[in-house]
Amino acid sequence: YVNWLPSLLANWDVTDSLKVRGAVTRALGRPDYDAIAPRSSYSEELGIGALNIGNPDLKARVSWNYDASIEWYPDELTLLSASVFYKDISDDLVGLSQQFSTAAEIEAFLASRGLSGAIDTADLTQLEVSTTVNAGASTLKGLELIAQTQFDRFLPEALAGIGVSATATFLDGETEVNGETLPLLNQAERTYALTLFYQNYGFDASLSYAYNDNFLTDVNLEDPMLNLNQGEFGRWDAKVTYAIRDNLKVFVEGVNLNNEPTTEFQGGREDWNTEHEYVGSTLYFGLSLGF
Repeated sequence: YVNWLPSLLANWDVTDSLKVRGAVTRALGRPDYDAIAPRSSYSEELGIGALNIGNPDLKARVSWNYDASIEWYPDELTLLSASVFYKDISDDLVGLSQQFSTAAEIEAFLASRGLSGAIDTADLTQLEVSTTVNAGASTLKGLELIAQTQFDRFLPEALAGIGVSATATFLDGETEVNGETLPLLNQAERTYALTLFYQNYGFDASLSYAYNDNFLTDVNLEDPMLNLNQGEFGRWDAKVTYAIRDNLKVFVEGVNLNNEPTTEFQGGREDWNTEHEYVGSTLYFGLSLGF
């Protein structure tokens, strides 16, 4: 296929410290290989079967994107900015699920997909089927706020290089699937991030906290009480890098230091928990060499 992806960008320096930017762009998003591959995978536990079906007929999604921002640099170490954006998406990619609970329904569905005999259904009490489809129109609009500064003006030389960065993003999106309007999948309505950093004497260190609200991941059009949401998530990360030489650095990094669990819930109700998994913290040690 051929896609036309034009873009128009504009920058206006209102003053030396105040800048306004705008953009209109066309973007393309291809489906993941797992979603488009012409294959099926199956698992079964306690009489409940889970069938994932690839969809080779998926189209790439395309969008018109409209962005505008205003940035203020009150001094050379500080940035305050606000951005608004709107995305109009065609052929969005949406994961759908269906559930069949009688032998006749299960056999009829498998036959419609050419999978008769591929699964032993004798002991099945339920079959859950997942696939990816192209939705109708989707829209996404949002606001992003950014603040960053370093405190070199107020600190002695030994502490110069300490700074802080904060971001907040607020989203509102919806997608149309088979005539029904749903929240946009895999998009948290609120995300926040806060970072304290230090950059001096060869050290580059940071301590960060990132949070995202819960968001819809899987849709069942026949029974909304079977919809799945990824739970809210907030974790602490840290990283310290030291430059031994200009091209040689060592680092240590800690991810999810607070051991925040991964959660999932069903039917839009957080008390209907379907997953609560502690993945633990991860430490990385490394050496980087530049040429």
